[in-house]
Amino acid sequence: GIVTMAHAARAQRMIVAVLSLLLWNCAAFYLPGVAPIQYADGDKVDLKVNKLTSTKTQLPYEWYSLPFCRPAEVVHMAENLGEVMRGDRIENSAYEIRMNVEESCKVLCRMQYTAEQILDFSSKVGEDYRVNWIIDNLPAATRVVEPPSAASPARIITIYERGFPLGFKGSAEIPGTKAGVNYLYNHHRMVFKYHTDAESFVGSRLVGFEV
Repeated sequence: GIVTMAHAARAQRMIVAVLSLLLWNCAAFYLPGVAPIQYADGDKVDLKVNKLTSTKTQLPYEWYSLPFCRPAEVVHMAENLGEVMRGDRIENSAYEIRMNVEESCKVLCRMQYTAEQILDFSSKVGEDYRVNWIIDNLPAATRVVEPPSAASPARIITIYERGFPLGFKGSAEIPGTKAGVNYLYNHHRMVFKYHTDAESFVGSRLVGFEV
């Protein structure tokens, strides 16, 4: 067929309209880092759970696909376009955290597991699944310190790994464990790093999250 100037003009208007719609939709998403949150002492800090991931299987699982402690109502909590595009499944958790309130040995919940559920946990540990938690759009990280060696006695290297292992495999080198048996981490030590600047803002801004 023949493309006339009128057809071309209508097509151009349609393209402009579609682009305008796409830009309007994108503007509705929150971009991390654009609007930092200030927390006053005692303010609630939400800990969100994301999918479990493994470099061994490349198959992600939702956090609550395993029988972890759950809040009274599980709510999907994705907040920005990046999370949607990555296929993240971010949900709320039962953790109760307050800004600048230090706590220790706090029990989250008590669970009775069946043999089938324990086997499911063990299978995920054996497949090297990692836990991905989020605080104020900051992913949880594990700090790994490489101690000095005979070759470099004064060299200490600190490495941060995204997320942390669901568990570990016992060995003769780990006291209190049986070689080849999978163990689940059920105690977690969380460290929150924050920044204050009385001249620029009121309260504290979270800048780091270690588990």
